Amino acid sequence: MSSILVKNIGALVTGDLKNPLRSADSIYVEDGIIRVIGNGLSRRALKILPDDLPLACL
Repeated sequence: MSSILVKNIGALVTGDLKNPLRSADSIYVEDGIIRVIGNGLSRRALKILPDDLPLACL
């Protein structure tokens, strides 16, 4: 099972034109599927992306 935790997101863009931004700072992905979007997530993951990346696209 592969997993990634993206933490400290500055702005989460949804792609929904009516609600383009989502109030969340973390995304947890497991086996290529977004499992949780929320705030302050602290999950065990195989890879945790550093919080100093200027841009992250999933």
